[in-house]
Amino acid sequence: MEMYPPEVARPRHLRAWQQLAQRDRDAFTGLLRVHRELVPRLDADLERAHGLSLSSYDLLVKLSHGGDEGRGMGELAEAALVTASGITRIVERLERDGLAERVRGRQDERRTFVRITPAGLDVLAQATPFHLAGVRELFLDRLTVEEREQLASIFGRLRAHPAAPGPRPRGRGRS
Repeated sequence: MEMYPPEVARPRHLRAWQQLAQRDRDAFTGLLRVHRELVPRLDADLERAHGLSLSSYDLLVKLSHGGDEGRGMGELAEAALVTASGITRIVERLERDGLAERVRGRQDERRTFVRITPAGLDVLAQATPFHLAGVRELFLDRLTVEEREQLASIFGRLRAHPAAPGPRPRGRGRS
């Protein structure tokens, strides 16, 4: 792939960003910054207080809604906030800690499901009030009810029409 020389690359980059209105740049970079600040803080707080990463907590929450048979690995990968390979690592850690277990499907023994254990439910019962207090302090209490409703609507609309899976093709057209 051909590389732009710096005297071409810098103005090209700046022109592309300047095509977005300042409010649009602020909206997008603000989303990224808030995520970068909020998630590590919530993760560290849960880890310190309950020995759970935010990803492990999220997976336990999903498993708590899974019923007696549990949830399939593919279903968990779609529902969770991590990649499919990340799900495998988290499930292994939760199994090691006795918070989840893999079981064979009742109707189809070739399928493997993951379900939460009584110890996992106990950890959730202890961690959830603590975690939600952090969510309130760091996020919800800093917004009005109307702002939270707007965000919920916006994020719902964005999730309803997700971007196509996989990387976008690289554009090298000169402008």
